[in-house]
Amino acid sequence: MKKALLWLFCILAAAGCSNISRSTGGNGLEKELYPVVDSYLENAAAGNWQEVYKTLTGEALVRAKANAGQATVDGKIISTKYNVIRVSGHLAKVDADFTKSTGDGFDRLAYTFCLIRSGDKWLIYKTTWGEYLHDDLMPGQLPAETAVAIRAYLEMPYADKRAKDHIYLTGKLLKDSEKSKVLPVDAKTYGVLQRTVTMVKSLECLGISDDYAVVKAACSVARDGAEKQALFLIDAVLVNGSWKIAGIEEI
Repeated sequence: MKKALLWLFCILAAAGCSNISRSTGGNGLEKELYPVVDSYLENAAAGNWQEVYKTLTGEALVRAKANAGQATVDGKIISTKYNVIRVSGHLAKVDADFTKSTGDGFDRLAYTFCLIRSGDKWLIYKTTWGEYLHDDLMPGQLPAETAVAIRAYLEMPYADKRAKDHIYLTGKLLKDSEKSKVLPVDAKTYGVLQRTVTMVKSLECLGISDDYAVVKAACSVARDGAEKQALFLIDAVLVNGSWKIAGIEEI
């Protein structure tokens, strides 16, 4: 999750936050930084762009102004976790892990906000995809509903993966899937993917917390009479009571 997609943050919905968790790792710095991030999210959700601009500087401000007209307000933030990292006396980062409601249900996202002190205030100068905030992963059994969701998504036809991405995916993985649907479709590539059949042989929980799990999926992948064995590393997160897939990597 390294690619900065600053314009995506203009569509975040964040009115009326609840279930908010605040870390104390910043030795009081969070009291200065978190309100800036809160203001950005809340005003972006409401479409109050002049207020959004007050929280930004540099490239982040330029991007926001350029893309504000394309932003879509489609929900609100319902739970948030923050963590602060001091970089220097005038630089800091805030890791944000939050769940928002959308027209299609719920989405959980992780971003890193980079801030710089300007006079007596802090401003956001860069925003990137971040990492989810969770407790240490421990050995444990994969919840049945998590296994069902992972198996269902991996085994469904490619066309269904595209159509039902909002049900099974979340975060950057969902955004990438949504973005791909507005791009021109290569008929040959689509046909190959549609003929690919994946069967899950086993799911192994490599570590789990109350809202995050890492799962190894052993699968058989067949296409046009040929079959191979494949291993996938799945990141699953709890999104407003339902487990969704946040990452898939072949290993």
